[in-house]
Amino acid sequence: MFAEIAPSEHSPARAGRLVVGLALVVGGMATDALAGTQALAGNLLIAILLHVVGVVPWVIGIEMTAQQSSMVRHVGHSIHTEVESPRALLGPWRRLIDRRKGMSSWTVLAGVLGLFLFPGLGPAACGLAFTISWVLRWNRRRRADALEELDVPIAPLRASRAVNALRALEIQPLVDVLHGPDLQAKRAAIDLLCSWPSLGGGLLRSTLADPDPDVRSLAAVALTRLDDRFTRQINEARAAASHEDTEAHVRIAHMHYEYALSDPTDQSKRTFHLSHARDALQRALVRQPERGDLLVELARVYRELTDHERAWQAALAAIGTDPHRAEAYLLGMELAFRTGRLDALRALARQSTVHAGWPTDVLAIARWWADPAPPALAADA
Repeated sequence: MFAEIAPSEHSPARAGRLVVGLALVVGGMATDALAGTQALAGNLLIAILLHVVGVVPWVIGIEMTAQQSSMVRHVGHSIHTEVESPRALLGPWRRLIDRRKGMSSWTVLAGVLGLFLFPGLGPAACGLAFTISWVLRWNRRRRADALEELDVPIAPLRASRAVNALRALEIQPLVDVLHGPDLQAKRAAIDLLCSWPSLGGGLLRSTLADPDPDVRSLAAVALTRLDDRFTRQINEARAAASHEDTEAHVRIAHMHYEYALSDPTDQSKRTFHLSHARDALQRALVRQPERGDLLVELARVYRELTDHERAWQAALAAIGTDPHRAEAYLLGMELAFRTGRLDALRALARQSTVHAGWPTDVLAIARWWADPAPPALAADA
């Protein structure tokens, strides 16, 4: 029961008090157990005397050992959620607690309970409560230590370690790893997904229904910390931003956009953060309207908001501002296809083959769309 009690400082005096306290605890419990046997035998007077003699040194021993550890505070922390203060349970004993400033109120409460319970059961019951409390706290600490490894943002070393763990499985797709039987690989996958918030949020949420409770706990902690990190970074960026700082508004827009993409299941939160990203980009464009990269990002935000008409206008503005930006053409072609503007799509494709620096594979697609009568369409005709 007292396995973790240790002096906070390695001094002979503290070690001596700990030994004396443990001796008083053991002696008090033994004496009270003897009192219980006497009570069962019918010797009530002897039982009461032994009971008092056993409880008093037991309480003193508990206090002495509690000064060397946090055992009693564990019980106090556990009960605090139900009772604001142990003094609310003690009633007329409050004056005794107030006079005994040096003794923990939880120790006094344990003594009162031990004194008024049946001889032999008081210290045993309180000792059992202390033991259960210590075991529960120890288990929570052990679990918290395991989950602490998921703290975000993830350092490069942690991300590297997660990748190495997955390489042992020949880099299987993360979806397969998350639904596989290997718990260690699942933890590594969750760890790795934390470094890709906008892409990993959906996968992490899928693991909340995993049959393994450890995986569900790890995913829940990871998602909570991702949300906390996003919220903290957005608040810090907003607090530090000034109206004239264009880059600050751009950073805020990026954070809101990434946060919106990290949770595709919550449409209200997604719309909220996309709207803030749109407003931040518009404020930045008021100061630097010539920036094609911001117009492309604004078009993407409008696309995620399913406002395809405004997204199309923003993409055209980006192409007009920076005709050599390949991503603006690609986004414009996508939006033209979504809105049924096939003639505009072909016009953008022809324009992009001249101005945009496409990779070879994308250039082939752009040329296919630029052809007024592609071979496949001509054959169908």
